[in-house]
Amino acid sequence: MDRCSTVGLRFMPTQEELITYYLRGKVIGQVELPPEHIVETDDLYGDNSTPWEVLPSYYPWDTCATIDKSGKKLIIKHTLYVFTRLMKVGKSRILRKAGDGTWDGQSKGEEVKNNEGEVIGVKKMLVFELKTGGLSLEPQRKGHWIMHEYTLAGVSLEGLGDRAEKKDGEEFKVVKVNKNEELTNGEEPFEHKEECEDTNADENALTEEIEDESIYK
Repeated sequence: MDRCSTVGLRFMPTQEELITYYLRGKVIGQVELPPEHIVETDDLYGDNSTPWEVLPSYYPWDTCATIDKSGKKLIIKHTLYVFTRLMKVGKSRILRKAGDGTWDGQSKGEEVKNNEGEVIGVKKMLVFELKTGGLSLEPQRKGHWIMHEYTLAGVSLEGLGDRAEKKDGEEFKVVKVNKNEELTNGEEPFEHKEECEDTNADENALTEEIEDESIYK
């Protein structure tokens, strides 16, 4: 099985690159986001924003696979980067509703620092949770949805004025969305073990911890 869905280099920016180059660059109008890697949408949150409806399969998802320690479960990881804006409802509350569910926070905001030790942003981790009574919908449309959300902070805000946070309460974000699927091969182990590489080891560790507690249960 191929390591990823496209031939050639994968889009694997570090947290610092996501914040200082792509997010800040987009906010100040100096960077055009690459459409083959980062999607721009204002529909990530709202009454009609169930993730599998607003983030369809034809978007530039990066896909790779890894096999668990038993060799009998294949975890397929789909990754998509999204530039969006959050709408505040009130002075501090942020709209997290997403169609039939919500994006629930799994971690408090954590500072992201650059190589010089300066704070450049804040990251949060959220998991999509259905809020319908029956909780069917094909186990969340065949996947466990996790979001890593990045916001400008610290030195990244210097010189931006009101461009980082608009007067109507909208705030710019760049998010990394993961949809993880699990396949089994009965009692037969998969033949090859292929790892999903990533530049953010700390982010992956937290993701795995959340998945161990909630995924596929």
